[in-house]
Amino acid sequence: MWTDVVSGTTLDVKGQVFAPPPSTAPSGTDHTVALNEDVPHIFTAADFPSPDTENESLAGVVVATLPTHGTLYYDDGVNPPQAFGSGPGELPAGTEISSADIVAGMLSYVPATDESGTAMDSFTFQIRDSGASNNLDLSAATVTFDVTALNDAPTATNISGDVVLWTEGDAPVHLDSAGDALIADVDSADFDGGSLTVAITSAFVAGEDSLILDGAVVTLSDGLTIGSAVTVDGAAIGAITAAADDSITIAFSSNATTARVEMLVHAFEYANAGGADPTAGDRTIGWTLVDGDGITGGGSDTASFTTTVSVASVNSAPVLAGLDLLAIAFEGDVPVAIDPCVDFSDAEGNFNGGTLVVSGVIAEDRIGIDNVGTNPGEISVAGADISYGGTVIGSFTGGEGADLMITFNADATSEAIDTLIESLTYQNLSDNPTLVHFLSITITDAGGATNGFSEVPAVDDPFAGITVTGPASPTFLDLDADGDADLLVGSGDGTIHAYANDNGTVVELTGTDNPFDGVAFGYGDSLASVDVDGDGWLDVLIGTAGGSILTYRYDPNSALFAPLTGPERRRRHRRGDRQFLWRLRRLRRRMDHRRLHPHPARPGRQPPRRPHLFRLRPDRPPRL
Repeated sequence: MWTDVVSGTTLDVKGQVFAPPPSTAPSGTDHTVALNEDVPHIFTAADFPSPDTENESLAGVVVATLPTHGTLYYDDGVNPPQAFGSGPGELPAGTEISSADIVAGMLSYVPATDESGTAMDSFTFQIRDSGASNNLDLSAATVTFDVTALNDAPTATNISGDVVLWTEGDAPVHLDSAGDALIADVDSADFDGGSLTVAITSAFVAGEDSLILDGAVVTLSDGLTIGSAVTVDGAAIGAITAAADDSITIAFSSNATTARVEMLVHAFEYANAGGADPTAGDRTIGWTLVDGDGITGGGSDTASFTTTVSVASVNSAPVLAGLDLLAIAFEGDVPVAIDPCVDFSDAEGNFNGGTLVVSGVIAEDRIGIDNVGTNPGEISVAGADISYGGTVIGSFTGGEGADLMITFNADATSEAIDTLIESLTYQNLSDNPTLVHFLSITITDAGGATNGFSEVPAVDDPFAGITVTGPASPTFLDLDADGDADLLVGSGDGTIHAYANDNGTVVELTGTDNPFDGVAFGYGDSLASVDVDGDGWLDVLIGTAGGSILTYRYDPNSALFAPLTGPERRRRHRRGDRQFLWRLRRLRRRMDHRRLHPHPARPGRQPPRRPHLFRLRPDRPPRL
């Protein structure tokens, strides 16, 4: 019924009401995504196309099945990214991602590492549109991934960051410290067209550092020179294209398989020619390995890594050579040189704060320094200061009945210390001196290294306890050419006794075993051992109470002493060294004194003054 509200007329009307047509389910369309190897893809709405027949928009995407050669990720930017999968905490198939999240870039795909190819991977999806009902695609569409292959860089494991130690005096060391470096290239079986460069990239010291190749692993046709062929495992794998102490480059051929390149890496070594004083510190070694397959499309053909060589310099000990086995001084005598002819050296030559100590000094001893002068090459003493050539090289304490200690400054050199040692003197003030005792000379450089001399206690004297008829006149020398010190003792009974030192055991030599059997030795005579003829072996001098000197030359071949007379004696004396000359002067002075002050030939007379001997530690055979 219809009523006109103005006129009030009522009419009966018949008609139909038409409802809107029902909504049609959306239908997704297959889609292909192209990407490069190992490069992630972030989805947009365009990756999930659906023909729109009702002007309805994309509301969401249901992930129906999962890819098998890559992984889908959902990342809202707040929480950690979630992978799609079947594991704990992963998003399962059937998860729906809203259109807004897709537009925001929260859905992505990461292909499996190093995989590529057409239709390499895929997954299916269902579209949901904005319709009120029937808004889900009932049949799934497919997203397919075409992945373009790119060159993968080679890899080097178990070597990057290695640190190897090289210590002064060492042989060359391998840069691959454990020898376990692994080389790989996933997309190529060889390094044809590639190269390997190894270089010292920091702290290189010219003249010391160098890189070399272990000849047991690598054969070079012409050494480390440009063009030299490099052979590993019996195959020529390339040639050297650049060579210097701090860098080597090798260009590879098709024979450069992964295994052979790995062997080559193991063969690189570091060498140092710094001798006794190399420059300490770390050297950084840079490695650049190129596989030769190019970088087309954005790939990589290079692996770079570093190793380190830590160079340690060892402080070499000072060396004191030529130190005489025996020095002699008479009771109440003037100071005598301990040894006027030594050879001293030190590799580093740094003595600032170092010391020289003469130890074993007892109360009756006086250790002094000969004050020669201030000219070049001379030692002088002013107060406690010691100078060499007019420049102060250190200061001293002690020496009077106590150990002498000399402390050096930065101006002390090996040459100065050599001269200083030759200027050391000994004097004994006792009226009844200790017959034999030991002195030691120890030099310590700035690094704390010493020449290794040490004090020898008196109880270690193998000749302790030997007694003869007084007065005794002993001297030490090598009687049997075995390299150790033996003993001759002139006795008041007119004979010379001989004692052999057999590894610390004293054996008296009698009869024909005594090289001085039958040689007359008068009361008041004195013995001394010096190298008369400069042949390196100690000979024997006998200073007689009558003022003459008898010379017996030692023949090491026969282990016998032969007397020298006339011109032969004079000739051999002229061949003697400085040690012989100063000892000869000492003996002559003593003989002159005997002539001026003869002892009365009557019972109860005082015996002549006894010579006092001190020995420097016999760390070497008694050869001059």
